Amino acid sequence: MKAEAIIIQRPDHQSPAQRVFFGLATLVAWAFWVFLWLPLITLVAWGFGFRTTYVEMFVQSRGKGGTDLVELLLLAAVCALIVIAWSLYNRFRYGGRVRRRAFRSIQPDETAHAMGTTESAVLAMRDARISTIEFADDGALHVGEIRDR
Repeated sequence: MKAEAIIIQRPDHQSPAQRVFFGLATLVAWAFWVFLWLPLITLVAWGFGFRTTYVEMFVQSRGKGGTDLVELLLLAAVCALIVIAWSLYNRFRYGGRVRRRAFRSIQPDETAHAMGTTESAVLAMRDARISTIEFADDGALHVGEIRDR
């Protein structure tokens, strides 16, 4: 069986039960994938000192515990809101503008002149499926093989 045969190209032809089943199966697969990454995530978190923060705040009770955590989460939320506000400001200010210049269309005669060949050769290369251009030792371009298949 080909791989294309088992891929559903038109999910609107599925029954609602099939869509729910395949959605749950996808969710379980992604959850398992994340589960496989947990040791690496733990190692990175440990490297950044999150475990030390937890031990200092909750296990040894040196801080105010939950109050410190709430303050930290509020600061993170404020930082996130600032970044979101800044990105929305930039989107409204610059969002609809096209700031790139349009490219000038290069005609076949200009290409032929630059390559040192004829315009018919340039048109044949443009329309062919496979074109080969060879460089001489002096850097000049030479049209090689032109094939339609």
